[in-house]
Amino acid sequence: HLFEFGTCPAFVMVGAVREVPVVRDGAIVVGRTLLLRFTYDERIDDGMTARDGLNTAVRVLTDPERWLGGLPDAPAEAPPLVSAR
Repeated sequence: HLFEFGTCPAFVMVGAVREVPVVRDGAIVVGRTLLLRFTYDERIDDGMTARDGLNTAVRVLTDPERWLGGLPDAPAEAPPLVSAR
């Protein structure tokens, strides 16, 4: 359980968009990927609505341009987390 008496049902960690080799239509091409990791507290939901929510998340994440309006081009390098001032 995420919290014994908390109100946070899910934690999600999002990595950076990376270009990696992927297989599309039997050919190896460069594809943009995004690593997601999550944990979920099963006490807040039942199996049927959890399934529908996960199916929706997969549908959105496999075609983000359709559902989210596209992703910006990846920057050449990640900006620093803390400024050097």
